[in-house]
Amino acid sequence: MNHAVSNTLRSAFKRLAVFSITLCSSFFCLNVQAVNCSGIAEWNSGSVYNGGAQVKQNNKAYRAEWWSQGHSPANYSGQWQEWKLLGSCDGTTTSSKPASSKSSSKSSVASSKSSSKSSVPSSKASSSVAGNDCGSAWYRANLTNYESYPAPGSDECVIYNGCMWSGYFYGISGKQPESWVMANNIAAVHLKDWSWLGLKTINLRQGNKRITAKVYDGCSDSDCNGCCTANLAGDGYLIDLEKYTMQRFGSGSGIVEFQVCN
Repeated sequence: MNHAVSNTLRSAFKRLAVFSITLCSSFFCLNVQAVNCSGIAEWNSGSVYNGGAQVKQNNKAYRAEWWSQGHSPANYSGQWQEWKLLGSCDGTTTSSKPASSKSSSKSSVASSKSSSKSSVPSSKASSSVAGNDCGSAWYRANLTNYESYPAPGSDECVIYNGCMWSGYFYGISGKQPESWVMANNIAAVHLKDWSWLGLKTINLRQGNKRITAKVYDGCSDSDCNGCCTANLAGDGYLIDLEKYTMQRFGSGSGIVEFQVCN
């Protein structure tokens, strides 16, 4: 897929995806499901849960959709969040993920774009270690770039409502100002890799270029008609740099090497 086209598609579908938040007061599914919770452990705020892990809380069973730690399933099991409600342990009627419908509510963006992983994070433009090498294994990925704050009047801003959703990232709660986006090194990865790369510090190198960034954003195929998977390369990974980070790195395309530091 053409790089420029893939980024345009990603931006377009990302804006459309935000509008697909369900109005639960009007549309929702009822699910009468008895879950055998005898072998399911109670959720622990200090434990790390990877995708597929099952826990119970307040007599209800939940499944982790991806990596999670410290986020209560009862509070983070809505649409686009990391926990999915499986049902009540006693089999009582519970509401499941709402059916899809379009909404133009601007306030819905915080719950849809953010997967509630972090509050007000910071990753300054300095290296995590001398020489941008923390000693872990290096992997190869396809390097692309995107823009969190498109210019007013641009096609992305006017046609795709990009300015309305500026500053929202998959792994961060709430909107971040452009000053924060400019000051931090931000990377996105394919959602298939969020469980081990999400919110991690990564070192990047390409030729003589070096930079340390944090994985605050995720790329979902459902947002852009498969463009995330289409852009996988190298060892089967995607590193998508926010514009300001890409400018500091000096490159936004080609094959890049990355390592996970924490």
